[in-house]
Amino acid sequence: MKYASLRYLLCVFAALIVLCVAAGCSARSESRLTQAENLAFSKPEKTLSLLRELDYESLASDTLRARYILTRATANVGLSNSIITDTLLPKAVDIFKQNGDTARWVLAARLLSFYYYNVGEHDRITAPVDSLMAATTNPRMLWDLHCTRLELSWITQRFPDVLHDAEWLLRNTTKSEDQLKYATMRMVAIAFMGRTEEAVSIGDSIMTSSYAPQPGTGEWGEFMCDYAEVLDMDGQPRQALRRLDEVQDVINSVGADARISLAEQYARISANAGDFEQSDRYLALLDSARTQLGNLEFTSGLNMLRMAITFKRTGHFPSADMHLLSKRLDFEFLRSSRSREQAMNTVMELDRRRSELTQSRQRLWLFILALSVLLIIVAGGAAWIVMRRRRSLAEAEERVEILTSMLNSVQKAHAEKVDASAKVKELVLRHLGVLKSFAGAPTAQNMEALRKLAAASDGKTLVDWKSLAGMIDELYDNFHARLMKRFPDTFSEKELRIILLMRAGFSTKEISVLTEQSSATIYVRKSSIRKKLSAPEGGDIIAVIEEATEGLGNH
Repeated sequence: MKYASLRYLLCVFAALIVLCVAAGCSARSESRLTQAENLAFSKPEKTLSLLRELDYESLASDTLRARYILTRATANVGLSNSIITDTLLPKAVDIFKQNGDTARWVLAARLLSFYYYNVGEHDRITAPVDSLMAATTNPRMLWDLHCTRLELSWITQRFPDVLHDAEWLLRNTTKSEDQLKYATMRMVAIAFMGRTEEAVSIGDSIMTSSYAPQPGTGEWGEFMCDYAEVLDMDGQPRQALRRLDEVQDVINSVGADARISLAEQYARISANAGDFEQSDRYLALLDSARTQLGNLEFTSGLNMLRMAITFKRTGHFPSADMHLLSKRLDFEFLRSSRSREQAMNTVMELDRRRSELTQSRQRLWLFILALSVLLIIVAGGAAWIVMRRRRSLAEAEERVEILTSMLNSVQKAHAEKVDASAKVKELVLRHLGVLKSFAGAPTAQNMEALRKLAAASDGKTLVDWKSLAGMIDELYDNFHARLMKRFPDTFSEKELRIILLMRAGFSTKEISVLTEQSSATIYVRKSSIRKKLSAPEGGDIIAVIEEATEGLGNH
């Protein structure tokens, strides 16, 4: 019993461990996700490393999955990676919106807009931001959202939208640096919309405004380059060149990228002004910096400028150069499309593998759970059997104790020559089939009791229950015969045995041993006998029977 109980407890403990491990894994996943979120902006590489250790499908809730999606996209942007593979961003946006998690909703909406830009869905690019703007009245958030939408409209060259957001931002700021920035963007947007004269007028007003940049500063140089661009678009290339000359030293001092951009602008505006020699000088300067010109759009623009200058000089358009440029652009477009298609296929393959892994993991957990339940059932059944066996042994030991006590009383009766009750007990011990009771539990104590009973029997043949009736009649004035005559069909066989043993003076415990029934069962049968005799509860059964059978003693 001791070892069975130990096995049972071990199985229960194992099941609890399985449940605790599952809960612990979930808690560790959430903790690791929180750590990745905190590092997403400062250490994007570390963030992606942490996320690779997590299983997206195993996360306990949609909110945790949405946080995973957002954190991965943030890290990809931080590493300047394409977010084409972040296909689950729409789901994250919906979850944060439903949960009222505004901060994460804003960040996820911005990333979703850039995702649409990366996959070429420009018609949907501002939809996430528009949804946010419609749901908030917070001035700070509205400002940030207008800035974001302005940036998205600018990179997709949707200049009417650029103009709309730039004017809103101008109306809602008093900071000179913001006023300069958005007034300049308004000027350029109007110029690209074909309203160049109005754009030049806006540039002139900026020059005289309170937020006009200080000459000699970087802000002044950037504004003058934009203003020169507007002048050139309005057909004033020489005025544009004069503006560039004013800021040449400032721009060249900023850095290599600024010098290359200024050289390209000089080459183009010089060509528009008819100064081809100056245009050639700047194109040659750009050729010497070819290793820094990795941008396809920039280099393609220079090639088109060269073709335009050739046509201006010779009146003949260089078709071969145009054909080569077209082929290169077509090749780059196809390569970009294939790269995007390959990235999407990779995402689909990863999703498929992740799904298979999740299913395998779920099957493993189901197997572990089923095995744990089976072990608990087996252990419980074993424990129940052992406990039942132990209970039987305890009852057998009690019977041995009672029988031993009875045997002692009989031996004492021999020495003292006491009443007939002791004599009946001796006879019962000798003649009734009590061996069966002992054989049911062959313990050392039982075997010793059997040895003593065998010695007491003096080799006489053991008899069955029918012998008891004769002994009772002989010793107690035909008690059994009177009982059967007065109540011929009233009592069952087991009830008759109990009545006879009670008449012989046996206690309830002794009767339970001799009849191989529990004490509780003997009490129940006694209650049944009282009901049949119409005797009161707790009344003396033998006295009631003697009274009812008085006068029936003669045969």
